[in-house]
Amino acid sequence: MRGAQGHRIATYPHPLNELAAPRPPVLLVHAMGSDAATNWQRAGWLRALHQAGRTAVSLDLRGHGASDSPVEPAGYRLLEMAGDVRAVLADHTTGPVDAIGYSLGARLLLELGAREPTLFRRLALGGSAGQPILQRIDVDQVGRAVNGGSPPGDAESTRIAKVVTALPSNNPHALFALVRGLNSDPDAQRRAPDSVQPTLVAVGTDDQLHDQARDWAAALLQAEFVSLTGRNHMSAVPSGVFRAAAIAFLDR
Repeated sequence: MRGAQGHRIATYPHPLNELAAPRPPVLLVHAMGSDAATNWQRAGWLRALHQAGRTAVSLDLRGHGASDSPVEPAGYRLLEMAGDVRAVLADHTTGPVDAIGYSLGARLLLELGAREPTLFRRLALGGSAGQPILQRIDVDQVGRAVNGGSPPGDAESTRIAKVVTALPSNNPHALFALVRGLNSDPDAQRRAPDSVQPTLVAVGTDDQLHDQARDWAAALLQAEFVSLTGRNHMSAVPSGVFRAAAIAFLDR
């Protein structure tokens, strides 16, 4: 299907059999540097949702997986990427849905949910404190590392460089363009809008965002916070505690 600005966005519906009780579908939006298969299938989410009787639809964000991957920073703007997600909803669902997002995926859901509150019934967000996106990095150092040069001198830039090159199925030049594009995007430089839907926030105790996310969730009107013991930003994704908490929250 085509998303915002005509980019081709790969989508993956995950239906149940026709005898399953009708429940709101679940939209799944992955993290930067991942893709739908890695974030949701291999990490056990699709199996858990199927066992819980939920249909789902996932997508590869632009720059990831089988979706179009422009290699210019202008191809990556936060609200345009949110527009891709909106197009997936229009193409695959009717009525309010539940949604699960991780890191960048969580931010895109927050942007959409604030602008169109009736899109989502409930949100389950991981790896996010509503913080600005890709602002605490040295873009030039990340670029050198991605192109085989010396590693960055700070921990966050080093982490982002590793994310850009982590999956062989992703184009590192496209992902570095995404980093550059969002780093210079005024919408990514601000905090996320507060969620207006009931929201679960889950962050690992070894993630530097943990305390900030806990305080952010406490300040939201309808939010719950889950600490994922011993998990960092990467290892939180396949957490069984995260999956169970998210599905129970969405099932209310």
